[in-house]
Amino acid sequence: MEEVIGATLRFIFHIIYYFVVEILFMGIGWLTLKIITFGKYPNKDTSENFMSYTGIAVFIIFLIALTLYYYIN
Repeated sequence: MEEVIGATLRFIFHIIYYFVVEILFMGIGWLTLKIITFGKYPNKDTSENFMSYTGIAVFIIFLIALTLYYYIN
């Protein structure tokens, strides 16, 4: 029974990880790099990690800006 629960939890966490990292952060990073470089970057040689890190940085900056906005108003 413990093996089934462990496997199910690993599967659920894998799905959550895939959604957050691969789709959300990498998508934000890809879009940000395309906008900043006017479509020249990222190309097919760009690391997926770099796009994910860019997405995480943009997401954190967005959260900080949103917090400051609500704190000031």
